[in-house]
Amino acid sequence: MSESYLHIKKNSNLPPIGWILWFTLVMVIVGCATAGPPTPSKAQPGDIIEKKPSLNPKTVEKKAPPKKDHEIPSPESIATWIPKGSGAFTINTTRLFHGIGGSTSRNPILLRASADNRSREELSNILIRFLTFVTETYWNKDGGQESSAVGNLKILKETFFAVAEETLSNSRIAGHWQDPESGEYYSLCRLSLSDLITGVANDTRLDRRSQEYFLKNAEKLYDEFSGKSGVKAS
Repeated sequence: MSESYLHIKKNSNLPPIGWILWFTLVMVIVGCATAGPPTPSKAQPGDIIEKKPSLNPKTVEKKAPPKKDHEIPSPESIATWIPKGSGAFTINTTRLFHGIGGSTSRNPILLRASADNRSREELSNILIRFLTFVTETYWNKDGGQESSAVGNLKILKETFFAVAEETLSNSRIAGHWQDPESGEYYSLCRLSLSDLITGVANDTRLDRRSQEYFLKNAEKLYDEFSGKSGVKAS
């Protein structure tokens, strides 16, 4: 026991209880002054540890880009009608006229509309080629020149063309495809032979013999035209 402690005890007039309280207070003050920094306690299994967000680019989770509604097909999955081009094609026993139009417009709003319009123009050209084949076959080979009530072949063609133009309202855009490399956009406009037959059957401008000839021979003439025109008819 130190001399200072003995001196304090010897000269102190404090009662026993007061002395004990005073000694306890001194020891607390000395202990706080000499104590080091508190040692952090280890986390317990039930403790909740708050994790601060990291700004390090390496630790930031990269979010996947949103999926597009309509993914552009790869060159391997190119639409089957693109290589064939415009023409007359029989698909699953259905005789069809195809018109294909393309657009390279830099305006995304006009890109599709332009391709659609050009595909309709292509379809119109195919119908003109087909009906030219029909009327010339009828006029020069199957007796139309002698039996038709029409004055000449030119008038007969123009009448069939007028019917076909109205029938085009039954055509529809049946497909789109965009080249992922060039960006060129393609449209397919389609009309069935049965739609054209219905248009001719309901028209009153054609003379009766020309109309009956077409209705009777439309499928045979279509098959001949398709075979002669080859894979691509434009």
